[in-house]
Amino acid sequence: MTPIGHELGIENVSKRFVLSDASEVTAVRGINLRVAPAEVMSIVGPSGCGKSTLLRMIAGFEKPSAGRILLGGHPIVRPGLDRGVVFQQPALYPWLDVFDNIAFGPRMRGRPKNQYRPQVTRFIQAVGLEGSEHHYPYQLSGGMKQRLQIARVLINAPELLLMDEPFGALDAQTRLDMQELLLQLLQEHRPTIFFITHDVEEAIFLSDQVCVMSARPGKVIETFQIPFERPRLYADVAASPDFAALKLKILSLVHRKKG
Repeated sequence: MTPIGHELGIENVSKRFVLSDASEVTAVRGINLRVAPAEVMSIVGPSGCGKSTLLRMIAGFEKPSAGRILLGGHPIVRPGLDRGVVFQQPALYPWLDVFDNIAFGPRMRGRPKNQYRPQVTRFIQAVGLEGSEHHYPYQLSGGMKQRLQIARVLINAPELLLMDEPFGALDAQTRLDMQELLLQLLQEHRPTIFFITHDVEEAIFLSDQVCVMSARPGKVIETFQIPFERPRLYADVAASPDFAALKLKILSLVHRKKG
């Protein structure tokens, strides 16, 4: 299957913020990362290490103080339709039902309803929201809202999917269900993914690479290549000795850098 995702390149990126008292704080320093097309990279590290700052720069919401970020070889200078963002708290329109939340992107781009309706229906089925097409966000559970948010983003066919702890607020079983759903969707849609999480097991299960960042100023400590083939099931991956060994190595780095 030909990937639709593009290569993400982060080249010597640093970000400084000026505080209200005119002092400066460096959030991340000298970040160099490369994510191949249709590959999943997860970022783990202690709170405040700059994971979300890095994601916001990739999204185009912030600009690097130094270095550059490339998508498909082109510098990122502003937000764009080539990137989709999935937040921990679902970003949904409360006045639109499930169908119209998913249809919002295609409709805003001027596509006629007879073209996007079958695609919306297919995404509703793909994320398991059949029967809820006319429900509003307040009528959905937390897991259903995240399913809806992922469908809203993927229907726009982003080359890069940015996910900022998207399953962090869910209970353990719903979280596992969402992880396996995401892997199923990735087999078909193939975007490049930059995934932020505090959960090391989640990072290993979902990813092709796991990057460990230090405490502020955030720097890359080590990047691990994940050896498990796709498609994956959590029960199979978690039973592997390689899974336990990787988890211990990554946790030791994260906790050591917490001091």
